[in-house]
Parts: sequence; C-alpha cells; structure tokens
Amino acid sequence: MSGYGVVDEAAYYQAMAGAAPGRAPAPEIAGPPDMKPATAVDELADHVARLRQINARIRELSAEADEIKAGIQDALGDYEVGTVHGLPAVTWSRHTRHALDQKAFREACPDLYRHFLKASTVRRFTLNEETDE
Repeated sequence: MSGYGVVDEAAYYQAMAGAAPGRAPAPEIAGPPDMKPATAVDELADHVARLRQINARIRELSAEADEIKAGIQDALGDYEVGTVHGLPAVTWSRHTRHALDQKAFREACPDLYRHFLKASTVRRFTLNEETDE
C-alpha cells in the first residue's frame, strides 16, 4: 500500500472537531476512494498489545511444532504409520491432489479464463507491528 499516509493531521482534527462525541477522531488515512477514514480505538490498546503477544507466541509454537513434526517424519521414513507403545500414534499417508494450473489455463484459453474469472471483495485484518512513539 505504498503512497498511503497521514494527510495534514492538524487540519483533519480541526475539521472533525465534535464529529464523534466522546471519541477523538484519528487522522485521515489516504487510501482507496471507498476506504473509510481511520477511527481511534485507544480504549482497545490493551487488546492490540495482547494480540501482538499472542501472535508472537503462536509463531514460536508453530516453529517448535514444525521442528517436532519434521523429526517424526524423518523417523517414519517410508512408513505411513508410527506407533507408540504398540498403538498407532501418527499417520503420514500419501494421497494425490488434483489442482487446476491456472497460469497454464490462462495462457492456453485466455477468453475462457476471463469468462470464468470471479472477483470478490474481502476485508483483510492486519495487525501492524508495534512502533516506538
């Protein structure tokens, strides 16, 4: 999203004075025409901080899980089932997945590709990295 940024913060606050009772307006963010301006969520600062902590912990645990999983897979080798105390504990089975090669389809049949192309609008939640203020 390069090119987006805060636009004249002082003028924005002055123009928005009293627009949102009980809540100080955040500076306007220049973005796509259909993007609503930013809103202050100062009362949720603790939630944002906790979410950052949780996400960091998830990344740590995910890395640890990946290491453990790789070790188990290495021990399984070509076997599909691993047992612990004689009982099946893990399964690493093979299966065939069929997927459409979109790039090849687009190149081979561009008109047909465009005919079946479907656009949808979604919202993506992004937790910005903590900044020093």
